[in-house]
Amino acid sequence: MAEVQPFQPVLPFVGVLYIEKTFCDRALNLVEGILGTLELKSEPIPFEYTHYYEAEMGAPITRVWAGSTELADPSELADWKLATDKIERELAVDDCRTVNLDPGFVGLSKAVLASLKDHPQRVPLKDGVYAEIELTFSDDNWRNVPWTYRDYADKPAKDFLMLLRERLLIELRKKSLL
Repeated sequence: MAEVQPFQPVLPFVGVLYIEKTFCDRALNLVEGILGTLELKSEPIPFEYTHYYEAEMGAPITRVWAGSTELADPSELADWKLATDKIERELAVDDCRTVNLDPGFVGLSKAVLASLKDHPQRVPLKDGVYAEIELTFSDDNWRNVPWTYRDYADKPAKDFLMLLRERLLIELRKKSLL
């Protein structure tokens, strides 16, 4: 019979969509109070995968990812999403978001995102928050699943998440958790 084990720690990250860098910077400063110091950041890239956000946010939209190097409990994902949703509302102008914040985490075998929207592949966590495996890790590479967002399927996201996963390995070894 299996015994209850604590979850293996993960490294949290946030994906940010924005128009104005000042709002992105403000959002990331606030997110650090939730996820810890965001030491790892991707290069900004144009977000040209969908026009879904343009009606609310405008265009052109930029994407950046930022990750913490502080080990965290993956069961906190719902709390991270609720807190980042609050930040989106605080930074809104005229009831329109200036940033879109998508928290998630990198574990050794997967990258997971939180969402407030239900879909068949999403698992309810609590308080209206769902979890979705965005990528799996095998054979030294990130692998798409059928519902992987197009930006997460591309090289910039996978490169950033690989960097975060490599840091996760370092942190887990430091704490003798591997």
